[in-house]
Amino acid sequence: MLIYNPAFDLQHGVFRILQILVASPGVEFEVSKLRLLDFLLLFPEQMDKIRFPAESMQKRNLFTREENPYRNIENPHRLFVELAPFQEQAMHSLAAHELIDLVRLKEGYVVRTAKPLPLALEKAVAERNAHTQHLIDVISRDLGRLPLFGANGLKDRTAFLSTRHDAV
Repeated sequence: MLIYNPAFDLQHGVFRILQILVASPGVEFEVSKLRLLDFLLLFPEQMDKIRFPAESMQKRNLFTREENPYRNIENPHRLFVELAPFQEQAMHSLAAHELIDLVRLKEGYVVRTAKPLPLALEKAVAERNAHTQHLIDVISRDLGRLPLFGANGLKDRTAFLSTRHDAV
């Protein structure tokens, strides 16, 4: 039996990354940070496992809910690692369509270009962001504005990426 999982769908990954970029105009993300934010957009129930900044702590409760027995993630760290090639392919697809800057992507950053999205895609992203406004706001504003590195950085708060080799 085949089961569809949007986590491993390239086009769904492209769409999710666009959701974050559209909600964060003018923001340049490290690839690792965008991967973390995409993972949380895909699996918002994982937000109850991260340390929120003190000023955003009450928003964490918006995503705390009963575990879904049909969508149980036994090992979120492993899933995050397995998701990496799909996220990277989605970013390269966006770069191939000149929607993100290829040069900056090769340097480890994702930045939206000035090229407009096709109208149907722009509308679909706007509708989805409006439908999931609380989630996209927390991801793009509260978590997206945190530094990636450091003791209170996104890597440290989520524990999905190792901080062992980070510069102190």
